Amino acid sequence: MKIKRMAIAAAVLVTMTASGIAGAVAPAQAATPAYLFTVQAVNGSTSSVSAAKTEDERFTLTLHEVDPVTKFADRPLRSASVMSPAALVSNWGSWFKSSPPNAVLTYALGAGKAPQSIVVTLTRPRYDSADRTLAFTATRTYRTMDPLQKGSNWVRPATPKSFVGASLFIDDAGSSTTDSLTAAMQQAMQAYVFAPNNPQTWAAVQTALSGILTTAWQQGVLMGPTASQAFTVSCQMFSTQQILNGFLDCSVSMQLANGTNFTTMLTQQMAASG
Repeated sequence: MKIKRMAIAAAVLVTMTASGIAGAVAPAQAATPAYLFTVQAVNGSTSSVSAAKTEDERFTLTLHEVDPVTKFADRPLRSASVMSPAALVSNWGSWFKSSPPNAVLTYALGAGKAPQSIVVTLTRPRYDSADRTLAFTATRTYRTMDPLQKGSNWVRPATPKSFVGASLFIDDAGSSTTDSLTAAMQQAMQAYVFAPNNPQTWAAVQTALSGILTTAWQQGVLMGPTASQAFTVSCQMFSTQQILNGFLDCSVSMQLANGTNFTTMLTQQMAASG
């Protein structure tokens, strides 16, 4: 996936725990993350949009009473978060700039009806927060049938005019610069999960995170005449209880090459200290 750069403001808060046995191994290189999305809605509808004869069926897909969107990582990264539909729309151009995503719309035609599904390509997302309505321009993708299978179960479902219990599964989006850096920092911290929860471990983690960001600065991903001006890393404990519970907080701020800052918050919890 091509790495895209996000213009968002700020600081990364990464939480991990450390306990017990000392001795950490060098972390493997983090995989470049890609993310998938699921959107749930109480009901929905479609309205036909004129298309050229050479095009597949095209329509406006509208989902009503939309819940927050689930965003989760493609393997091997293990990461999941919840985001607003508005955030999905605002980041759409960055995530899907190179190619519109495919998606599977699963729905029922009424209460007690078996679910059906159709495959579509999605463009032009719009979100109305007042009535929690998320709309797309959708192009239907025709499914081919296995010639060895026959029967009514293989009848192509018509595009529904209205439906209930909608679930939209959207295929993977390319990662941003900040997605990749955050994934690399998370993976680096994994090496210290079983290290003693003390100042020596905190300093080692801070050095590991600074090394990742220094490399990013040397590659021109982060901006600043010196590395110390391109990013800051601070790992410290907030309370005695957090130390006993094995929590380590690392605050990271970075200046992207386009002059903007990056902001996000990530929380991760491992085994508590014994």
